[in-house]
Amino acid sequence: DDVVFNTIQIISSSPEHQRYSVHLSWRSLQEIKHCSEFQPLTQVGCWCIGEYGLYLQESCSEAGSEAVSESRIVSWFRELLSSSTISVVTKQYALLSVTKLSTRFTSAIQDIQSLVDSFGCNLDIDLQQRGVELGQLFRSQSGLRGKLLEPMPPMEKDRLSDTTSPTANVPMVNGTDQENGPSMAAAEKNPLL
Repeated sequence: DDVVFNTIQIISSSPEHQRYSVHLSWRSLQEIKHCSEFQPLTQVGCWCIGEYGLYLQESCSEAGSEAVSESRIVSWFRELLSSSTISVVTKQYALLSVTKLSTRFTSAIQDIQSLVDSFGCNLDIDLQQRGVELGQLFRSQSGLRGKLLEPMPPMEKDRLSDTTSPTANVPMVNGTDQENGPSMAAAEKNPLL
């Protein structure tokens, strides 16, 4: 989990490498036969594609990659999200990432909406809730979709791993920082989900 977060933090804070990173992520994910064996890589790749998917529509000589069509990218997400061997966390990354692409792509919006809506009746309650909430961004909350799904600003370094923090040596008891109150929950620590 820390590797995924730290890798994403590095990519988000390096604008000069984002085009290369998304092309390398796409190529790596295409070369993997079973993404379930490399879920952290799949999570980082999904995040990169969701944030910087526009770069995939252009070739990248540094990564040796050709341009990729919107329909091919959405088709890959559909295949990934239908896999029974992918974890719920990886599917959450993928579902949010494909939804973000609806604000970056122009011709695949209906396919993306259809894919997101299909999770509105998923057996996993977390995926179902996410599917319903994200689906609302295509209907009653469509005016907010662009603003809510815009590219993330560069992520700050994780404050919990910063040893120079004045509270770094304050003991934690039952998830509570004895000086400042409750600590961040795991979901809050990972702003990607």
